[in-house]
This record gives sequence, structure tokens and C-alpha cells, in this order.
Amino acid sequence: MLTLSKIINSVLKGECAMRENYSMPMTLEKHFENLSINYPSVQEVYSLWLLLKKRIEDELINSRSIFVNYSFHDGSHSRSIIQAIERFLGDERIYQLSATDTFMLLACAYAHDYGMAQTFNKVYHILGSAEFENFLFEKEEKLHLLEQEDAWAIENLLDYVKNKTPHIPLNDLYFSIMLIIQLYLRPIHWKGVADIKKDFDQLFLGHLKKRFVHGSEGIVEICMCHGQPVSELFHLSTRADGIVGDEYHPRFVATMLRFGDLLDLDNGRFPIWFIKEIAHDKNVIPRLSVMHFHKHEAVSHLLITPKKIEIIAHCNSAEIKNSDNIINLTSDVEREKAQKESYEVASLISDWTEQLSIECHEMVVYWNEIAQPNFGRPPANLNLKIYVDGREYMSENRRLQMKMSQEQVMNLLEGTSIYRDRYVGIREIIQNAIDASLLQLWKDIIENKYISYGLSKDSVIPCESLTNKENVASDFDLLDLLDEKKASIFGNYDVTVEVIKDLQRRNVFIVVKDKGIGITKEDMKYISNIGASKEKNIRIRKLIERMPIWLKPSGVFGIGLQSVFQLTDCIEFYTRQHNMPEQLMSLYSYGKNHGKIEIREVPENIDGMYYDNAIPGTNVKIAIEPRKFNDSTGNINFIYYDPEFDSGEQIDMLFSEICKACEAKIREIKHDYFNIYYQPLVIEKDGRKKPTTERRCLRRSYIYPGPGTKGKFGDDIKSFPYKPRKSYCFTDNMAYFWDKKTYRAYCLIIRPCTIKEENGQRTLILPPKVSNLYNISYKFNIISKADSVYTKHSFKAYDQVRRLHAGFMNLDVLILDEHPSRYMNIDRDRLREDAINEDDLLDVRNKILNHWCDYFCEKGKRYKEQKNEGIRFEKMPGILFSLIFSFYQNISSHTFNQFLSLYKEFIDSLNITLADENIKVSELWNPDKIFKVSLPLSTDFTKMKDDEPRDDAIMISADQITRFPHRLVNIQSILKEGNNLSYYLHLQPLDDNVRAIKMSDSARLHDYVNSFDLQEGNVMQRKSTNFDSIQKKVFKPDDRYMHLLVPCLPHTFYRGNNLQSELDYCIGWYILSPFDYKSTKILSQGIPFGIDVRQELKESVLNGEQFKKCVSYIIKKRYLNCPNKEKLESDIKKEYLEFIEHFALLLMDYSPLRRSFDKK
Repeated sequence: MLTLSKIINSVLKGECAMRENYSMPMTLEKHFENLSINYPSVQEVYSLWLLLKKRIEDELINSRSIFVNYSFHDGSHSRSIIQAIERFLGDERIYQLSATDTFMLLACAYAHDYGMAQTFNKVYHILGSAEFENFLFEKEEKLHLLEQEDAWAIENLLDYVKNKTPHIPLNDLYFSIMLIIQLYLRPIHWKGVADIKKDFDQLFLGHLKKRFVHGSEGIVEICMCHGQPVSELFHLSTRADGIVGDEYHPRFVATMLRFGDLLDLDNGRFPIWFIKEIAHDKNVIPRLSVMHFHKHEAVSHLLITPKKIEIIAHCNSAEIKNSDNIINLTSDVEREKAQKESYEVASLISDWTEQLSIECHEMVVYWNEIAQPNFGRPPANLNLKIYVDGREYMSENRRLQMKMSQEQVMNLLEGTSIYRDRYVGIREIIQNAIDASLLQLWKDIIENKYISYGLSKDSVIPCESLTNKENVASDFDLLDLLDEKKASIFGNYDVTVEVIKDLQRRNVFIVVKDKGIGITKEDMKYISNIGASKEKNIRIRKLIERMPIWLKPSGVFGIGLQSVFQLTDCIEFYTRQHNMPEQLMSLYSYGKNHGKIEIREVPENIDGMYYDNAIPGTNVKIAIEPRKFNDSTGNINFIYYDPEFDSGEQIDMLFSEICKACEAKIREIKHDYFNIYYQPLVIEKDGRKKPTTERRCLRRSYIYPGPGTKGKFGDDIKSFPYKPRKSYCFTDNMAYFWDKKTYRAYCLIIRPCTIKEENGQRTLILPPKVSNLYNISYKFNIISKADSVYTKHSFKAYDQVRRLHAGFMNLDVLILDEHPSRYMNIDRDRLREDAINEDDLLDVRNKILNHWCDYFCEKGKRYKEQKNEGIRFEKMPGILFSLIFSFYQNISSHTFNQFLSLYKEFIDSLNITLADENIKVSELWNPDKIFKVSLPLSTDFTKMKDDEPRDDAIMISADQITRFPHRLVNIQSILKEGNNLSYYLHLQPLDDNVRAIKMSDSARLHDYVNSFDLQEGNVMQRKSTNFDSIQKKVFKPDDRYMHLLVPCLPHTFYRGNNLQSELDYCIGWYILSPFDYKSTKILSQGIPFGIDVRQELKESVLNGEQFKKCVSYIIKKRYLNCPNKEKLESDIKKEYLEFIEHFALLLMDYSPLRRSFDKK
């Protein structure tokens, strides 16, 4: 029978047997000690190690006084690194280490953070150095990239540096100095190990060769590697002779140091006092230090073996807030903040383990180039798991990160309105909401959600696409939505923009709410790739491929979303999809969190106004950062709010500014696919939600503004007649055309003339000139800078900008095709060069005008039959006259006369003359009438020979004639008459005939002289003339040289001062300058001296490449189908020689001109 004593004896014997069988793992120090015992040559190196260890430990204590709120970087950290290396290597591989490898592993583990052991002396000299002051000023320009405490500390120290007097309490000044010394030293602490060579010079002297301390493979170089990219490892040798005649592996030692440093992530990295301070008062500890503390404390499992590494971390919101349970936190704000901080801790752990994974991967790939032969393999199995409040932290977070830094993004955007306009990000968020809603609408249609509305998959997708599985775009047309029932589905996808003053969170938020397709984890991968379009996203692309062209989303510039970071550091997407839990996806700016993207599941019990998104749908939330509004001097820089005049609390000022900015951004665009609503709100301290104004629709849907909503003609699709369905529709002052082939909607809007009555006399005032007659939009987004529509290079670049345009109508162009990048740059505000040509717009305009004229003729006949002729325009005759001028310019004379006949009696009864002129308005549309405009000449040209004036012309001012479209003005001749240059012209519709000008010699001379670039004043005042400037210029279309005239010019040519008047703008034919550098030299050597250089000039031009190019260009642009090219070329050359002869003769014989040139 077993007694109690026997049982106890048996257990004790078992424990003794266990103690006899178990032994502690081998350590590097024990292995080194054994080598010193067994090998006398190692004894001295071992003794050196013991001394070095004691000395470095004593120095490392200084790191606690400087990096006071950091984790331990003293001897305890070094021992943890060594322990991690030992666990990784295992007994078998430790036994294989040479004495030198062992010494270097131990020495480097202790020395690698020597740069953080700054003595009082070193800190004193740093604070007084010019380098430190420069560091402060450099950081001042990048405050937005710093942690809040660091930015505050930089501002405090700069204030002291600039004013030499502290303006803050001494404790804050001390705290600021401590923070910035850390900020200054931490990124370069790895360089501080270089001090070890002089600080321990006497210790090393005679005991250790120099190359083992510093050179290319010493302690210094190996320790420096731990703070540099992994590629620096491969600058170290793989093998070298050791200290005691053994072999040494520098690259291996450096790799182990980096790896061991990363593996020191267990609990206990922070001192006890730090933990007590966090519990007592977090405000004295920098926020990032607190997060790093929780990072280490979150590790719940750590296993390091030669074959595998396991790390498990649990980030608990309640523990971060020192609460028993997250539910026990008193408010939604507290819970939200705790969860956010938990995810931030998880992100830090994720960053750390990601780096660990990279190091492991590098070791696995390059192990043979790192370690000594037959040294096993590194662990390929990394088991890394992170949990937040019991839910696994999504692995996608470790991989998702913006592929371009914020600094690179802003450099790329510099010069665009995205860069210049702080609030353009609001537009980008709204555009994303519109795009997502379009996708969801289409998805609902093809999933037969609207079958009762007459919209189904079968009705909108072509049969060949369904049967052949080809991705043919739907032929569902925009005008199909004239059926109000079908159009009403667009009312289900309204977008709401809320501006919220949240008094609980003490911040202002913008929230954009849509009922769109939502965002998936896969979508976030494409968002992280800055500049990638939605079309690269497979899920989105499958939907888009079969969508009607006019309905497809426009958001292809993924980079546009980055503009939001001018207002915030983080964009949060609260998104839902059917049968899926709600996700919160956070996109950080590069400055805030290196472009990190976090994805987390929102618990079901979480509620609140930020989580009230539709299913499916997304709420995009941004917290406005007040510091983003500070200018370089630190002053608040608002646009809609003046802090000096409208004083108030910061949150109130910010709320007012953002409300105005959002309202302005929504109103920038008049129409869109869906209604865009605006709602400002206040969340009170007790959580109550209070609207400050009613919810308003600031941007109406073009397709369905709402039931019973009736807008003006042209405001929405209802402008078109439902039955019969036509692509054209008209009123008296507007014409509308939907071009199904190009997916463009055109709207012609009359610019009416003004009729003024004074003393019983009526006069007609033509519409003023404007900077632009074309309003172009892409998918309702207004492209405000559309200068490129007008003919390129018609004037010098500086003149092109200020050129005003005359016309009797505006043309609005709404482009709904699928090629946004064809029209817009990334700022969506500037029309691309060559995207739209004015000639193409004019062709469409003429087409619309012909149909519009037919409409008027048909209506006019009815009025005439009712003897109500003219009554139609009795109250708006100004519109009638603008219509007459427009039709006169653009339609056939037969149709025009037909239209005119309907209103002739009414027009005659008005008895109207042109304002400030003695001209009957009816003479303005008579193509046979000749008008004369006189422009004053500068003094030097008044001495030229007078020409005989014509007596068949009607005088008209330049101001009046330039109010007509320039294509209507046909200049017949130019003469010099007294002190004026007279232009004789017709008002005639443009045709295919060559528009040559009959010019006198005086007019020619004026043209030639002014083609040179003149430096100042008139010719007599000019100090010098640039003869070279005559190259690549053009001259007026002189009818003396008919073969030389071309209707356009190469884009390398430009119109000089000879074609800069308002009337010259009406000239559309040119003579190209044939002169090159050599021929202009001949001119400069002859003209100023009165030397006849005509023969030499002709020979030089004839043999030049420029002349040959001019001849070739003329043939290409005018005579491409000419059967006898040889004769044609001969005629062109002959006329060019005549032109050169006459050009030189006129310049040479004109004595006032000759005297004006400098004689060199």
C-alpha cells in the first residue's frame, strides 16, 4: 500500500530527474567564456569584452536622461537583442561561432545605440550650434508633417530663437527643448556610434586592430547598418580574417544585429515611472510615446526559434483607456477615441512586423551571401497575428499604403488649381460620390430592380452583348429619360454634403453621404495606387464596360483625392454593402502616417451620425485641421471669414469658413446627374444633433430634379419634347441639340443686342466683346480655362490671353463621352490642347442654326398667315437682330432671305441705325456694302506716300466693326490715307475663297517694318532692331503674291506686331516669312547702311532650308491635289523671289526707317 511519504518521495525523485535532464540554452557570453578557457589566445579578447561591456553600459545610462519618454535604449535593450539572436541561432549554431564573430555580435549589440547616449556636454554644444538652428527653420516649413507635440515645440523654440525671450512658461520651454533634441538626434542616432572610436580609443589601443573598430567592417560600420536600408548590408564583406587567427563574418554580424533589434518588441520596454505617469497624467507624455508603450504591452505571445517566429498581439481599447471594458467608457466620443487609438497601436505593430517580414525575406533569399557555409537556414515561417478588441486586424492593412509620398504628390500638382485651391478636395469627394452612385444605379438597373419602371437588363444591354458575351456598351439613350417614370429613378441616389460643428469632439467635419456602390478592400488597393483610374479595378471595370457612354463615371484621376489632404490628415470612409458588415477605411496623408491605409470592421453596436450611411452607400468624413489654414507667419488665412473683423472662438470661425466653402463648391456646378443637398449641423455637448439651417438642394439633377420641379429651358433634359422625340429643341433665344454620336449636348444662347431710344431715334448697340464665347463642361464639371479652343498661335502667348471675342451667341457644350483624360488635366479645370477645335464647334453651331432658322421660318409663316408678323419679337427686338446677324453669317443666303422676309416690315418700322454711326442696320447684312475703318499711324509712318482714297465706302469705327465676329469681316484692301491706315472691308459670310488683301506700297512697308520685334516706342525712338526676329513670322495676305497665301500657319510661327490690331485679328490668310539666320544677317548688314543686298539676299533665301520648308508647307496646305506640282513649285518660288526683291527695296529706300537702325 502506498503511503503519503512514499508518494512525496516519488515526486521529489521525478523532479530531481527532470533537473538532471534540463539545461539552460547556450548563450553568446557563455560560449565566449568557454572559448577563452579552452584557447589562451581568446582570453585577452574576452577580457576586453568584459571591460567594454561595463564602459558602454555606464555610457548608455545617459540615454535615459535625453530620451526620457522613449523605451529603454540602455544595457537592458542590448541584452534583449542578444537574447533574441541567441534564440534565433540556437545552441548548435552558437557552438559554430568563431571567437571574433562572438565578440563582434556582443560588442555591436551594446554599441549600436551609442548615439542616443548623449552627455550634457554634447547636448550643450548641439543647442548652441548653427546646424541645430538650421534644423529648426527647416522643420518650420514642414510643421504639417510633424506630430502635434513636435510642431508645438518647434514653434516654441523658434519663437525663442527669433525674439531671444521665452513667451511660454519655463516648464513648457524645458519640455520643448527635450522633445526637439529627441527629434534632432533620433533619425541620426545610428551615426553617433562613430564617437566610440575616440571615446574608447585608450581601451582599444594595443588590444584591437583599427579595422575591427572602424574602417569598412568594424564595430562602427556594422552598427551604422542598423539604421540604414537593407542594401547597405551588402557593402560589408562576407568573410574576413578574425582577431585571433579565426574567421570573421561582418555581413552576418550586421544582419543579426538588425534582426535582434527588431525582435525586441516584448513587454517591459518602458520604465516603471513611465507607466505610472501614463496612469496619472498622459499630458506630460508625448502621444506617440504612449502609443509605442501600448505597442509593446499589446504583445501577448512571442516565440523565437531557429525554425519559426510567432508573434501575437492584442490591442484592447479598454486597456488603452484604463477601463475594465470598452462598454464602460462614458461617451461615444471616448469609445470612438479609444478604438481609434487601438487601431493606431495595431498599425505601429503592423509596421514593425512588416519590417521584420522584409528582413526575414532578405535573409531567406540571400542567406548564402550572408552566413558562413553549412550554417543552417533562417526561419521562413513567420506567424504574425494582430487583434483589435478581439477582431483580427486585417492583413490588407499591412500591404496597403500610398505608392507616392504626399510631397511628391504636391510637387506633381504644383501649378494646377488642385495645388492652388485649398477647397478643391471638396469637389473631388463629391465627384467620387457621384461616380459611386452612377455605378450603383446601373447595377440596380441590370439586376432588374427597376423592371416596373420599364428598365431591365434586357432593355438596356444590346442583344449581341448578351448572346456573344461581348462587352458592348448599352444603347440606352439619354433621351430615353424623357419618360418621367424612368427618369425618377435618379431621385433615389441623392448626395448630401454635411458640415458639422461637433462640440463633443471639439472639431469641424465635412461628411459627404452617397447611396453608391460602396468600397471594398479590393477597391482600396486601387485607391492606394495614386493616379490609377477606376478602370483598372476589375470589379468597377466589369460594371463600366456595358454602361451607356453618357452615364459612365468621370473619375479617372485618382490623384485628385490627394487634394483633400490640404484640409485634413485623414480621410475616413464609412461604407456598407448588402449582406456585409460596415467597414471603416482610413486613408492617411503621407505626412501623418506615411500614406497608411487602415481597414476595420465597425461593431454592430456602434451607432451615431457618422455611421448612418445607406445600404449600400458610403459616408466620407474628414476632420478639418485648423493648422492647415495657417500661413507662413502663423496667422489664420481664411477666404470667407475674416478673423480680425469676425472675431470668435476657433471652432466657430472654422465652422463658418467651411460652411461657406462647401456651399460655394457645390454651387460652382449648376447641374449634375443627381441632386446635391447641403446641410450644416451642430452636435451639442450632450450629443443632440441640431441643424443650423434647412437642408437645401444647391445643385439640381439634370435628369430628374424632383417631382413637379420645373426649371428654365435648358436646365434639364425636359427641355426636349417627349413626343415626338427629337434631338433638337428651340425657343426664341435658345437652341438645344443632343448629338448621340458624340455624346455631347449643345445649347446656343443668344446674346441680344440692345435697342436704345433717345429723342425719337432708335439705335442698335451690339453685344460687347467677351473673353470667351464657349462654356465647356465634362460630365457637368465646368472647365473654366478653355482658351485652347481658339486657333493656336494666332497671336503671341501674352496677347492670346487678353484677346476678346465678338459674337451674338454663347455656345454651351456638355460632353458626356467616356474619355475625360482627352479633355481635362488632373485639376479638371483646364481644357487640354487640341481637345476641342473651334472649327469643329462652328460646324456644329452652323448645323444647329440651320435647324433653328427652319424652326423660325415655319413659325413665322403661321404668324404671317395670322397677320401677326413681327409680334413675336415686339417685346424683344434685340434678340431678333442677334438672330439675323447669326443667321446671316452661318446659313445659306436663300434660307437667310426667307427668314428675313418674314420680319422685314417689322424691322423697317423700327427705323434703327447702328449706335454712334450713321448706318442703317439693314446695310450691315448687305454683302455688297463696303465699309471703311481708319486706324491712326505713328508719327514716323505718316511721312509715307499717301494713296488715293476710295469714295464708295461707308465710314464705321473700329470699335463697332470689331463687335462683329472676325470671320464675318472680309478685308478687301489697306491704304495709307493721311495720318491713317484705312481698312476697306465687307461684312460677308466666310466661304472657301482665298481672302487676299489689295495693299499699296505704303501699307506693305507698314506691314514689313512692324514684323520686326521693336524694343520700345516708335521706330524713331528705337535704339536697335532685332533682324533675327523676322524669322518664323507671317505677313498680311498681299494679293500681289496669290500663290504664297496659306489659311493657317505652322505652330512654330507667330503673328508679330504687324498683325496685332483688332482688325488684323480678322485676317485668316498669311504669307510665311522665308528668311533664316543667314538671310537676316545679310539684311542687318545692308539695310542700316543703305546698301543694295537684294541679289545676295535672294540667293541666300533660295538656298536655305527654311525657304524649301515654306514652299513645301504651302503646297501641302493649298495645293495637295495639284496635278502639275513642278510648275506650281516654280510659280511659288518665282513669287517668293519677287516678294523678297520688293521687301528689301521698300526697307532700303525708306530713309526714316534707315536712320532708325543703329550703324555698327
